[in-house]
Amino acid sequence: MDEDAEFEYDQHKFTSKAAARRFLEIMHVSILSERHVNLKVGEFDDFRLELERRKWHRVLGNLPNEVDEVLVKEFYANAYNSDGSLPCQAKVWGKMIKFNRKALNTFLRTPIFPADRNTPYGDFLIEDKDLEAIVARLCILGESYVIGVSRTPVRILRKHLNSLAHIWSVFSYNNISPNTHTSDINLERSYLIFAIMTKIENDIGVVISQEIALIASNATKLGFPALITALCKAKDRFLALVHRMYLVPHLLKLPPRQL
Repeated sequence: MDEDAEFEYDQHKFTSKAAARRFLEIMHVSILSERHVNLKVGEFDDFRLELERRKWHRVLGNLPNEVDEVLVKEFYANAYNSDGSLPCQAKVWGKMIKFNRKALNTFLRTPIFPADRNTPYGDFLIEDKDLEAIVARLCILGESYVIGVSRTPVRILRKHLNSLAHIWSVFSYNNISPNTHTSDINLERSYLIFAIMTKIENDIGVVISQEIALIASNATKLGFPALITALCKAKDRFLALVHRMYLVPHLLKLPPRQL
């Protein structure tokens, strides 16, 4: 008998058999929590003021501490597209949770840029880079990129970052582009941090939407748990409660609690 035909799943919680299987696959994958930023005047002012100028202090750097790990994994399981296409929404307990650029910027209370043209950051990414300028902005005096076997720059070691670049790297690893490898920054992340430090405007909703879609596709790391929990709870305040009372007991083969 076809193994797929025998596989049973809860259609109230998962959009397909592929999503239910994906949930089981990622149950062991660790989540990467965001950093909560709470700075006073006089504490890392260069970082704090740029965070405020970009409006990232409103929600992105001040997300609720609550994380529902099972809910987050259900979100990523239902966002997964087995055909390899990148998603922009996921259904969680019958509620469609959108994470496109507009939905994220609205939730994060960050600027929404016109969709019909590149942001300054988008233009910066396709331009030829002045690597000497990036090194001068990010590195301590006398340090630079590590050169790879092809004689091209590949990364900057964490110990070679100046203090402000190091702070932004930590924030980026947790709140913008999650990664478990934080000992240094690769070429692409150095561009991101340079753009932030030189006030090049970017659409943070686009960046995070793409990151969530990539995480859903490869599941090597599960970032944005506080953001996803907050997005789900904003859609339905009782979602997390119902989830805890019915989904978890179902998985553990326990009787659900009564309301």
